[in-house]
Amino acid sequence: MDRYRILTILLSVTCLSHMSLGSSKFQYQPHIKRVYSGSLRFPDSITPPPRLTAYYKGIRVDIQNGNFTVRDTEAAPGFYFLFTLSPVTPCTDAHDPNTIQFFQLDPESPYKCFRVLRTRGDRPWLIEETPLEQTRHAMLKIPESTIIIPLNPDYVEAVQTEADPSPLHSTSLPDIIFKKELSQNKINEMVIQSTFAALDLNPFHRKPTIVQSIDRNAPHIIMSMVTE
Repeated sequence: MDRYRILTILLSVTCLSHMSLGSSKFQYQPHIKRVYSGSLRFPDSITPPPRLTAYYKGIRVDIQNGNFTVRDTEAAPGFYFLFTLSPVTPCTDAHDPNTIQFFQLDPESPYKCFRVLRTRGDRPWLIEETPLEQTRHAMLKIPESTIIIPLNPDYVEAVQTEADPSPLHSTSLPDIIFKKELSQNKINEMVIQSTFAALDLNPFHRKPTIVQSIDRNAPHIIMSMVTE
């Protein structure tokens, strides 16, 4: 083993020891400031789908039994909820086709979009249904802070919230309410449609980062990484 590789190993072990002071493990975690929780509210006669997928800022969001969480690196002033089964396509930079500027919809696409903003009133969120802005290329621009949920927009009744005693610190998103007349068969059909719609979105959204930990009592892990 040459002198350079030995020095690299020693530096790795030294850095690991400093990172581990006061703790048995050093943990790497993304710089997350806020975690927001949301829910899909189905009629009482409906069994919620065990799993669906939403999309937010390039990240896939698991919806399990109607519940989901959205993570952000800053306290968000507001969100958009977008419901559509139509193809969502990226608009790339003219000078760098690998850079996505924003996502977009065809103007003929069926959709529902709700803007959800923080408020200082007796409710934590101000909610209104709103159209998407049209770009100069006649496409519909999806705002960056949009939670894209590939579901049939005709099935969504409303997005609403209850009064909250601490509106400025609320991390609970408004509930997504589905129409009462929906049957279980309709929901099952919607799940299949959502799965197919996700095929267009998955390539542009990654899975959430997994928290990694390194045990200071096992420096050989670092050494093996360096010496490969």
